[in-house]
Amino acid sequence: MKPLHISVVLFLCALLCAPSFSAAQSRTEEARKRMKGESDSESGEMALAVLELTFDILPELFYFRPMYLDEPRLRYTPYPYSDTGLGRGIRTFNDIGGGRESMIEMRMNLSLPQGALAMDQKAAEVKWHLGYWLVNGQYEYLKELDAPYGIHQFNVMGGRKFRFFTSGDAGVSLGYRNVMIGGDRFDGLEAAIHTDLYPVKPFSLSYYGGWMPHTYGSVTNNRLSIGVHRGPMRFSVGHHWLDIAGIDFNTFSAGFNVYL
Repeated sequence: MKPLHISVVLFLCALLCAPSFSAAQSRTEEARKRMKGESDSESGEMALAVLELTFDILPELFYFRPMYLDEPRLRYTPYPYSDTGLGRGIRTFNDIGGGRESMIEMRMNLSLPQGALAMDQKAAEVKWHLGYWLVNGQYEYLKELDAPYGIHQFNVMGGRKFRFFTSGDAGVSLGYRNVMIGGDRFDGLEAAIHTDLYPVKPFSLSYYGGWMPHTYGSVTNNRLSIGVHRGPMRFSVGHHWLDIAGIDFNTFSAGFNVYL
């Protein structure tokens, strides 16, 4: 990685890990009580409205059939910023330079040094990009500094990708999420949106937003990260905001992706 790219990543790490002077407190136990119905929780009406709006516009944004006879098929390249003329991102609409029908993406994340608000994090994810479809599974462990136990999350999803997006990758997914807090298990269906943008070489921006309704509250995951690409690899720093029944959790992490 070039010295300039290393400097950018180190600067972002320092910025994200800047110490917070807010009073640290354990919210994990309160989130557990709310999900069990032992305490008041906030509803997810706004997330539901966004979900309904998303599905209202699906026919305009997704590929269901070719618009014309010779329309090229969506393919993939493990080199988002290659010099083969494929454009920016993992998408390509031709067979030049190793374009392929499917591709595997693997991601690992570890938390940056904890501050007053940041949680400890370990996460791993596998994605299978297949034409205009996506299948992915993820495991994540989060622990508040003062909490007696951590938060385990596992999800598996299938998604449909946006059609007109030549310098990025995006779509919506539906699947299953399992949340474990202190021996209690909460699970249900999850709906999510996800996008990866490639604005300028060698950087990318990624966002994931997922929502899982439950009996006494909802679980919302938001992840935002900036990455630096080198060949089929991506090095990133990011922020994860987790809301469990109205209780907020935050963590900053460094990640590594590889495209196969």
